[in-house]
Amino acid sequence: MLYFIICTQISNAQSIPLSAEHWKVVDNENNQELDLQVTNYKGKKAIHLGRHEIATVKDGTYENFVLEMDIAGKAMPGIAFRAKDLWNYEFLYLRVFSGGKDDAIQYIPVFNGSHPWQLYNQPVYETTGEFKPQEWIHLKIEVFGKNMRVFVGDKKEPNMGVKLLQNEVDKGAVFLKTSFAEAYFSNIEITPLEKPFQIKPVKSNYTYLTQWNISEQVDGNIHSQSQYFRWLDDAEKNHKWQTIEADKTGIVNLAKYYKKPEKAVFAKTKIVSDADKKATLAYDYT
Repeated sequence: MLYFIICTQISNAQSIPLSAEHWKVVDNENNQELDLQVTNYKGKKAIHLGRHEIATVKDGTYENFVLEMDIAGKAMPGIAFRAKDLWNYEFLYLRVFSGGKDDAIQYIPVFNGSHPWQLYNQPVYETTGEFKPQEWIHLKIEVFGKNMRVFVGDKKEPNMGVKLLQNEVDKGAVFLKTSFAEAYFSNIEITPLEKPFQIKPVKSNYTYLTQWNISEQVDGNIHSQSQYFRWLDDAEKNHKWQTIEADKTGIVNLAKYYKKPEKAVFAKTKIVSDADKKATLAYDYT
């Protein structure tokens, strides 16, 4: 007697309906709630977001997942994930006007509302992708643990692979976000991801100053050298200093440590050498 076993794979993909029951829209400049706008754009039913608007998936938190969708925009449409709130999240966005260039795809960790794109550069945090403004782009994002891979179009190899840097939360909300111009989002699916993958760590020929101490925030701007030393002396005597550590590429993202990263702070470190010698110290800031 012969037995035939037919195996079928049941997809766990969650296709998120484009309805107000599943999405909440807010104006990112004043946090005012808006009506969900669903329209047909170039043959696809899509969520339409105006400039500086956010659409959040309601009642959903995600940790390890595959997120797929089609995007069309004029400027920099993006996807936030593992969001604690609208000010702290992982963020991936497309510079649709830079298709084919080295800065077409950008990843940044967002702390306290600060978008530090100047700090996170090529070739790791900015990479290339082929797409055009106002044309549909298929995007797939895979996230597991602290690893992320990004695929554009039908590519089998990822356009980007990074170690995630927003270490405040391991799971959270997903939301869509526009910057400077309108965008459209269609065919949005989220699938739980159970199989881990690894990202090769960034290798560098440089060593970095990693141990720092930072002061409390100071009101106002420094306009003279004498004022600088007065304020520093006051901070040395009266502030509670916090010990922090730079990331593996030497970056200190100060926005991570202050709820309102819009004031001045002091940062200091000690350099200890076992002998008198000349050394080159390179630094940059934004």
